Amino acid sequence: MKILISAEKVRQAHQDGKKEIPVQRANTIITDEARSLAQKLGLRFTESSQPWQPPQSNGVVKSASMANVDEAVVKKIVEQVVQKLPPEKYDPEIIKQTVLQVLNRHNK
Repeated sequence: MKILISAEKVRQAHQDGKKEIPVQRANTIITDEARSLAQKLGLRFTESSQPWQPPQSNGVVKSASMANVDEAVVKKIVEQVVQKLPPEKYDPEIIKQTVLQVLNRHNK
């Protein structure tokens, strides 16, 4: 099974004080956003037999489910929030996850 390295995992590695993110290149998918963010934050992906995994509970925005949420509504909200922010000063994935968390709480 392949491991996905997302921008969220890169952010967590940076918050944990990591300078390198160990990966098994043949077994890992790194998103373009994760690569770009890693470069901005000065992190490197290094080959390792033991890939790094962030702690499960870390206080940052956790991945939220879209089970009870209309994807079109989420997309529209994210677009409206992004329009209000200065260019390059946001991460759309964090905004999306935050919107999902709020909507999921509201829909309970």
